[in-house]
Amino acid sequence: MADDLAALIEEKQRRSGQLTTGRSALDAPEETTSFEEFKRFGESLLKGSATGILDIVGGWGNLYDYFKKGESPSVLSTSGIINAISNAGGPDLRNIQGYKGAYTVGQAGAPAAVLTAVGLPGLFGRTTAGVAGEFGVAGGTGLAAQTVAPDSPLSQFILQFSPYAVKGAISTGRGVYSRPTGEVPANASDLLSVGQMTPGELTGNRPQLAVESRVEATPRIEERGNVFRMGQAKDVESFLTNVFNRSTAAAGDIDTASSAAISAFTNYGKALSRKLSSSAKVDFKDAKAAGGTVDTSPVLAVIDEKLASLPPEVAALDTLRNALLRVKDEYLIPGTPASVTPSTILGPTGQPASITTTPAVPASIRAIDIDRLQKNLSAWGEAAYSGKADFGKGNIFEGVAPGQVKGIAISVLGGFRKSLDEAINNGVPGADKLLKARDNFKNNLAQIEDFANKPLTKYFDVPTASALTPEGVIDKLSKAKPSERIFLADVLQNHPQGNLVLDTVRRTQLESIIDKAKKAAGGAAEGKPTIDLNVLLKELNNKKGDFNYLIPIASGERANVNLSLEWLKKVAKGATEGETALKGDAYALTRGAGGTAQAGLIAGELVSLARLVLEDPKLLANVVFDPETTKKLVAAKNKGSIQKTLDVLKDVGITTAQQAVRAGPRFSANEPTIQNEVTDAQSQEELNFLLEEQKRRNQGQSIMQQSGLVQ
Repeated sequence: MADDLAALIEEKQRRSGQLTTGRSALDAPEETTSFEEFKRFGESLLKGSATGILDIVGGWGNLYDYFKKGESPSVLSTSGIINAISNAGGPDLRNIQGYKGAYTVGQAGAPAAVLTAVGLPGLFGRTTAGVAGEFGVAGGTGLAAQTVAPDSPLSQFILQFSPYAVKGAISTGRGVYSRPTGEVPANASDLLSVGQMTPGELTGNRPQLAVESRVEATPRIEERGNVFRMGQAKDVESFLTNVFNRSTAAAGDIDTASSAAISAFTNYGKALSRKLSSSAKVDFKDAKAAGGTVDTSPVLAVIDEKLASLPPEVAALDTLRNALLRVKDEYLIPGTPASVTPSTILGPTGQPASITTTPAVPASIRAIDIDRLQKNLSAWGEAAYSGKADFGKGNIFEGVAPGQVKGIAISVLGGFRKSLDEAINNGVPGADKLLKARDNFKNNLAQIEDFANKPLTKYFDVPTASALTPEGVIDKLSKAKPSERIFLADVLQNHPQGNLVLDTVRRTQLESIIDKAKKAAGGAAEGKPTIDLNVLLKELNNKKGDFNYLIPIASGERANVNLSLEWLKKVAKGATEGETALKGDAYALTRGAGGTAQAGLIAGELVSLARLVLEDPKLLANVVFDPETTKKLVAAKNKGSIQKTLDVLKDVGITTAQQAVRAGPRFSANEPTIQNEVTDAQSQEELNFLLEEQKRRNQGQSIMQQSGLVQ
């Protein structure tokens, strides 16, 4: 039997269920194994955990039971659900064999662990260690709450909620001290439409950039910064791609665009030649009736010059030489050779009485009338684009390369131009009527000559279209000089697929900007951005003078390209400030945000909290590299100080409310029943017996001491 009052009090606690270890002094010794004790502990912990999970479901029902006090439990409360399980033949979750503390730990810890596992914010992260930590903290506070306030579920709720309330306040406090500084620009929303930005990049605030650069440099933030930078690269690439696509909406595939370009150049040359022919037919009509002629000497001079340039020893040029000779014959009156004609009268000797000698008549230059002139101009005009010259006897230049024929045709037309000038100057009949025709002819011929001499025309002047590859055609047009672009636009303006060609060429150039930035990032380590923003900025700047061509005004995308340039410049503005003292950082941040010098000094004294923030780069990284941060900055730009204060209080309230949800399910009045446990009345009766026994022993011992029987 116990010999002191402390042992008796312990016995009282054991019998009332407050202690589950040891045995009653009145009970007979009970032999149990360690395995049996472990089973009892495990059963208590598991049944408590199951009850705690049911508390999540029966939270509102538990509140109903608490206020009804003793009436039948709600079928939706934890007690009601446990009764239903028991009545259906399942285990009674409130019946345990000792270890009430283990039951209480499980009942408080399980809901916290489950809510963390499903993603509700708590004290720890959503990891195996975090879930275990939530279980331990909630279970410990639950056991402490039962011990401190065993008869007040409301008090238990408040005690169990306290760690989460503190966590919420600390999180909000940290958020305030890690809040970025700087003046938000007026076009902040537009800039964020290009891509995500850190607060320092958005505001350009140098102290903020300095903090961000130090945070990003530390390995303790792991991949947080890399993920953000990769997101930036993806954002701006997507933004520019969409801008380029919208500004070149008519672009098509390279094969189609290439075929259209070849067709456009062929059709353009054909149109110029046909214009010369049709104009000549109309312009020379009035001059035909006057009967004037035109000397073809300038034309023959051109032919002779071409013949003289052909080396006679080169047999391969015989086809061209023969063709030029046939052309020459068209503008010559054939000569007659010298001849000797003997008399038909014979002399005494039998010889002709006389001989008549006719001298040779050389070929002469043919003067052609205006009708033939007009027909010749039409024929040579057609040869200038087709490479064939037909004067009614078939192609004179059969077997000669079309490119050579086109050059000869333009030269011959130039000869006719001189012939017209001479005819008008010599006052041939109808000279006055030839003036307009001559001027129109000169103008049309000048256009043909200009077209023929363009580098792009010469590029497309090939025997067959198959001589040009689609990729080569688009590349050639993409690299055209500004003056050639004007010419290209003129060639394409009347072609049905002209816009497709131009937009495909523009798209190719614009895509090359992004491709160069991608190639520059190709050597970066794995996990780094796939596009080099500095190279992208450089390439866009290089093309800025060409935006009038690359980004047509009609597309309405010029402003977006300029916006992307501004975004890239802001992102490229790195923070170069070195590491400074902690107080200096706090002072600079406060002053940079517009605070007074006194405020800066006060901030510098907040070393303990500031150190907590600045020495926890993960905390700052979660602020700096969170796209929502800059969005909140923009949203708060026009808010007053009162509204900002209310926002802070709101954040505290939301954070606290999130944590309150975790403590709510533990608002349960369920108590376990310990098998073979004595009732409170029995416990009190046994305790009274023990106290009387203690009193008798003390009295007996006192009498014996007085009588000297004991020392």
